[in-house]
Amino acid sequence: MPKKTLPILTLAAMLLSPAALAIPQVGAEFPTFEATDITGQGHHTRELRGHPTLVLLGSDSDAGDALRAWGEIANRRLPPGAERLIVMAMHLVFIIPTATARSMARNQTPERFWHQSWIDTGGTLRERVGVPESEVPFVFVLNSEGRVVASVHSLAGAPGTEQIWRALDREARDH
Repeated sequence: MPKKTLPILTLAAMLLSPAALAIPQVGAEFPTFEATDITGQGHHTRELRGHPTLVLLGSDSDAGDALRAWGEIANRRLPPGAERLIVMAMHLVFIIPTATARSMARNQTPERFWHQSWIDTGGTLRERVGVPESEVPFVFVLNSEGRVVASVHSLAGAPGTEQIWRALDREARDH
């Protein structure tokens, strides 16, 4: 095997790792899970059914600014009839209690979004959804049946993110 082929095969194997293959693809049902919002109230992904939903998922404790940037755009672009959900699913250092993490999130989140901001400091939601740790958010558009109709792993406003807003507009219009 030529020496140049080995790095290419290694890269392909990394891109096709089980974690990469587990990320919900277009047409797939979004994984179900339970979580608590930043007030401590419990929720289930069943609540996402019945309306199109923009899901912003941060899988690293340093993803907060990137999630906020997506949220700011969503404040302007979320179509009527669509919902949004921010899921903070990350492993925190054991010395940061969950109550402290929730308090910090509440201080940085407008109160009207507290029940739409779910948090999991153990990272189990990240694993349930099948995404690796990343400072860059994973963004999903779900239809009213909870199926993925568009997704990106990108910073807000980056090339390719317009597909998210087109899909969300289409789902809200067709709903």
